Parts: sequence; C-alpha cells; structure tokens
Amino acid sequence: MELVRGGDTIVLRDASRVRAILADAAPDSTKEIAALAAAVEESVPPSITGSTGSLSVEGSIDRLARTLADRRALSLGAATWAVRSWAWVLEKGPPPDDAIVDDGDPAAPPMRAGPRQTLREILATYGPGVQRDVSRLRALLADLAPGFRREQAALSAAAEERIPDRIEARSQPDGPLLVAPLADRLVARQALSTDAATWAVASWAWVLGAGPEPADSAADARSQGSAPPPFTQSPPPQPAPAPAAWQADGPVAEEPPTPPPWSAAGAEPPPERPRKRRRRRQVLLVAGILLVLSGGSAAIAAASQDNGYTYTPTYPAPATDSTTTPYDPTPTTPAPTTTTASTWPEFIQNTFYAPSSSCQPVTTNIDGVEYAMMCELTDDRSGSTVSDSVVVRYMGWSSKSEMDAFLDEDKTADSYDESTWSFTTNNSVTQGRLIKFINDGESAIDWSYETKLLTGEAQSTISQSELADWWTSATVE
Repeated sequence: MELVRGGDTIVLRDASRVRAILADAAPDSTKEIAALAAAVEESVPPSITGSTGSLSVEGSIDRLARTLADRRALSLGAATWAVRSWAWVLEKGPPPDDAIVDDGDPAAPPMRAGPRQTLREILATYGPGVQRDVSRLRALLADLAPGFRREQAALSAAAEERIPDRIEARSQPDGPLLVAPLADRLVARQALSTDAATWAVASWAWVLGAGPEPADSAADARSQGSAPPPFTQSPPPQPAPAPAAWQADGPVAEEPPTPPPWSAAGAEPPPERPRKRRRRRQVLLVAGILLVLSGGSAAIAAASQDNGYTYTPTYPAPATDSTTTPYDPTPTTPAPTTTTASTWPEFIQNTFYAPSSSCQPVTTNIDGVEYAMMCELTDDRSGSTVSDSVVVRYMGWSSKSEMDAFLDEDKTADSYDESTWSFTTNNSVTQGRLIKFINDGESAIDWSYETKLLTGEAQSTISQSELADWWTSATVE
C-alpha cells in the first residue's frame, strides 16, 4: 500500500512483474496469482485507483469482476475475489471474502469456434514448437483472431499449463482422451471457469488430432441429443475432504510456464521491456496482497521471473589481445552444465561495455533454456548514434544441440544472413555465429558464445544495418 502512496504505480500495470513478485514472496499457489495477474492485464488496479472514494461491492467492484471474467475466461468467483482483493489492497474497498465458492456462471458467454480454427492454422504454419512458446502463441492468436479475448485467454492458459504436451504424452495415445482431469487442472491452477477449461482442453485435443471437434457451448452439447460424447470423461473422484476455498493447491514440481518477453507484432499487450526494479516498495505491495490471501489460508505460487539477482553494471577495460582463431562449427562436447551455468550471470554482466541497469533475470519455457536475462540497452555505453533503445535477451542452454535448434529456426525469417564474428575480451570467448534477420517487421540479430552455451538476441525498430552497427560497436574488437 505504501507503493501506491509513494506514487510508484508502474507495477500496477505490469502483470509480469506482479506475477514474479508474488511468486518470489510466497511460492505455494497458482490460482490466486493467475486471477490477480489477469486483473492487472485488464487494467483493473488503475481503474480502481482512478475512482473517487470507496467502491461499492455490489456496484463498481462486481461490474469489474464480470468484465474480467468475460474477457479472461475466469470463473466469476475467481474474478470477484481478484477485483475485491485489489480494491482492498488499494484502500478502495472492504476485505474480500476468501470463502467465495464458484457455483457456475449461467450468464457467461459461450465459447466460440473461430479461435480454435485459427489455432490449427497457427500450428500448421509455425510448427509444433509454438505450443511451447506461450508468449508467441498469445501474440499470434491476438493478431490473427482479434475480438476473441475470452477464447484466446483459455487457449493460452492451457498452453501455460502444458496441456498440449500432456495430451500428446498420454500413456494410451490411441485410447479416448480424458478431458475432465486436464480441465480440472486449468480450473485449479489458472482460475478458469469449468466450461472454458473444458472447451480449451477439447480444442487443443482436436487441433492435435487427439479427438473430434468439440461443442462450443453447453447448448451445443445438449443439442447433440443421443450422439456419443466426443470424449470419454474421467470417472468421478473418490470423496475427500474439500479444501477451503482459495487454498493453495500445493507445489508442483515442474518447469514454471513464464512466457518469453518477445512476441509478434500487433499483439495485445505489446512486449514488455525491463524496467528498473524497486524491490523495497514492491515487497510492501506483496505484504498487502499476502494479507488478503492469509484470510483464506492461501499462499501464492506461479512461475517466478525474479530470483532476487540484482544486476549491477560494470565497465571492464578493453582487451589488449586481439588474436582470433577461425570459427570451427564442428560440435564439441560442452562443459558440464552446472559449471557453465554458474558463470552466465557474471559473464553477461562483463560482456557489454557499461550495460543498462535495467537487466534482470527472467524465465522462459523454451526447450533447453536453463537461464535467461532480459536487458534494455541504450547508446550511452558505446558512443553509437542510435537513439532507439535495443531490447536484448540472453539465454543459457543445456546442450549445444538445443542451442543450434533454436538458432536454426531463424533461417526461415526474412533477410536471413549468417556469418562468423570474432570477439576478444577478458571473458576468454573468441568467436561465434552472428545471425541477422527480420522478425515481424523489426530488425533482429542473434549471436552465440559457442564455448559458453550462451546466445544473445536483440531486436529494435531501427534499421537492420543500424542494429548491426550498434552490435559491432558494442561487442566486437
């Protein structure tokens, strides 16, 4: 709450940071974070802070909750809890009722088939890898199926929970798919309504060839009469003590599904760029939200994008040894991952001259990535005349084959050009690959530190030649 009184309201508009801060503070639940972060993405906190006086529960708050539920395919109970929680944290409403129970929402709009058809076309065009790149998938759905925000949210939430992978990896691929357990997972971890979760699972199954095209609403399902159901539902679970509403689901040992920071042009919202971190004030905001959760014994968990590492820029002296050796593309056995990974943060910090302090670790579900850092670099460190900032992401890889597979994807991009670069610093890295291409209309480059199992990628609105000049002046001796 001190965060708002201090005037620092940027975090209230940055869902990725809110999600990361909450996960960093109390990593025990995902449902609450999904609802709170969805509210931020729909600008609920700014709407609350912009109001005069307290909000009435049966007026403004419930209207915001209805809108949130409709746009994000959330259960009405989850949306109501999230809006009331934000109102209380921002001192605009009473404490929320942590015992809210979802009894269904007969007024919820039906799910529509259009985005499912678009999803099928996306996978046919971009390949199966897009189902694991949630940020890119979300951007493509927003760009190619505008006006279907509810369906976009449900399909993207399913991708975050790796529902497509679970469908493809089921033990009996030729047998009927049990929709209910996967839908229950979306309800329990992503706060989706039961209807939206069932639709999302069935839609992914159809797209992946694991089932027929599903009905898009309860009315459609009823209209099928005596026709056999498209999927076999799971048997009813054994009776068990019901947990209190909004309690933590318990930690799940799997890779957290935080989306990568870049997405396709035209996406809504646009790709987030890193901002300077104000840890002290953010923790105060977390404390307020934790008080909300404590009433229902709920803790918060999700994919953390903030592991507490604060990036401190340094200014290494230019190297004096400019000797280089020809680049040998022959695969070599990488150093042990644990040893390599431990050197990545310091190496990144010392690679660029005077990097921006806006660097921060992030997480991504790209296959093979073990470490990632996002930076926003500007021209003040290299004497370049570039006036635009350049967004840079570094990624450390578990193996050379995973790194190569990622770089090979760029060969399908526009204006693709690959060369070998030489780089001499005090970091004992002398050569790698430099790849220039156009990504969704913006200039982009990738470069590799072969012996470090590390890649960098940069994207900017400046021209491709300017971006290459910027990179050369910043990195190459």
